[in-house]
Amino acid sequence: MGGYDPQSWALNEAWHETERDWRRTAFLFNMTAPAVYRQILSSYALSSQGQRQTYNDAGVGPVFGAGPDLFVDDRLDGALSWQLGYGNPAEEGLSIIDRTRGGENVRVDALEVFAITPVPEPGAAAMLLAGVGVVLARMRASAQWGVTAQASA
Repeated sequence: MGGYDPQSWALNEAWHETERDWRRTAFLFNMTAPAVYRQILSSYALSSQGQRQTYNDAGVGPVFGAGPDLFVDDRLDGALSWQLGYGNPAEEGLSIIDRTRGGENVRVDALEVFAITPVPEPGAAAMLLAGVGVVLARMRASAQWGVTAQASA
């Protein structure tokens, strides 16, 4: 089991909500029974169903969705899942961990949290420098042409 949240985690910010569909980019996944569960879009009958992306509080572990779709306790050794805001709305109430109904508690054997930081690609940096160089060369050429035109006048 795992999940991705594009928003920063915090100790006491409560719910991170995403009202617009283009911001609903968090997802959960299960590698035992291969599946990816994306936030439910607002076009569903209940537009707010997929709105609650994550819950942030020092008193709990990672929490995704209002079901909760994935909840890890504060000791980081237990979890439960009751699908509500991620995945197929027709499967509401099924655990995304083990597909049981009602979200039975499961034991967490290992938990890892990673941070993703953007790293500029070398090609993008090179293109930026090349573009700045071209602009500076044009500016210098324009300045020299202007001085030459004034001197001959």
